[in-house]
Amino acid sequence: SLEQLECDATLLPNHSLLPTNKTTKRYFHDKKFGAISETNTSGNGQVAKEKLGKLLKEIKDMHLTISRLMIISKRIKARIRGQKNYPKKKTSLHTGLVELTNKE
Repeated sequence: SLEQLECDATLLPNHSLLPTNKTTKRYFHDKKFGAISETNTSGNGQVAKEKLGKLLKEIKDMHLTISRLMIISKRIKARIRGQKNYPKKKTSLHTGLVELTNKE
């Protein structure tokens, strides 16, 4: 519901709720990271797919263990949701990933 979305939006300090046309869902847009969302204006999620695809390729190139990947993915999700814990610096998801893999 809209009330639920507005309530959620208040929990996301860096995000604003963007209205979209009827063919798309509403999604959160973060100016620092760009849109990490299910949809873009064409309604097929292309932007998010491309960004996540690039991230996944870079993750693959790092030859990480599954457990380390799980930790990293949790932290990325936390960043996407706008929680401030991971990573400490406000950086792009990719540099966040690199920093995290170096720390683990």
